[in-house]
Amino acid sequence: MEQNKTNMKHNRNNKNEESSEDMDETYLANLKTTDRLLPIANISKIMKNPIPKVAKVAKDAKELMQKSASEFIAVVTCMAKEICESENRKTLTGDDLIRAMEQLGMPYYAELTRKYFVKYKEGIKNGRPRARHNSLIESIDGNDDD
Repeated sequence: MEQNKTNMKHNRNNKNEESSEDMDETYLANLKTTDRLLPIANISKIMKNPIPKVAKVAKDAKELMQKSASEFIAVVTCMAKEICESENRKTLTGDDLIRAMEQLGMPYYAELTRKYFVKYKEGIKNGRPRARHNSLIESIDGNDDD
């Protein structure tokens, strides 16, 4: 009788795991492609920022950047999630993202992100919780080695 209860409990756990996986696949299948991408308006704004006002960005360039940036975020986030799971944690941190970039062979991006993250945390400590992106980038670009 005790063995039977154990088997029933084990089978129920397997069903819960399977239904969770099925639910994830169903959710992903129902997502439109555009739901998985960063908003094109945001991409366009970021791309136009460093170029002269009279310059234009082609639609296909924006779409390519949209897909590339979205894929980059997905890959790095997936690796960071694996790092969290391997350490039995559920909360993904900025440090996890940086470690993920390093593990994925992206040391340049990891270092830039680390510098940005340090400046961002300093801004929070100094009472500027919504530190401006441009001022953070300028301080990093100014070869402000930490």
